[in-house]
Amino acid sequence: MQLAILIVLILILVSISPWILALAAAAVVAYGIWVVVVGIAFFVMVVGMAWFHGFQARRPVISTKTERAIERANEEFRRREAEQISTVAVEPEPVKPRKLITCRSCSASIEKFTMFCPVCGKKPI
Repeated sequence: MQLAILIVLILILVSISPWILALAAAAVVAYGIWVVVVGIAFFVMVVGMAWFHGFQARRPVISTKTERAIERANEEFRRREAEQISTVAVEPEPVKPRKLITCRSCSASIEKFTMFCPVCGKKPI
């Protein structure tokens, strides 16, 4: 029904002012030109970005002179670290005494904050 009303209104408009057909055709042509121009601009932009990023990927990030300086600094750091490790005696960490409790169901000695008894599998508290 709405389509029929629209068609009747368009026929009335064309019969009153026939120049509207030329205006509609010009609008369709302008829209088509706009779509083509935007499509070409988008294509050029995508190709340009791909070319630019490809060019950036081929360029070296740092120079070989900088790489050699970094490698020398790393070797010196490793040498100093090795000397420092060899001079420091390895001291064993003191063993902390663990608090033990007795399980209610099996009377096994277990650590205080365990969730389940490893012997019977039940909650110790």
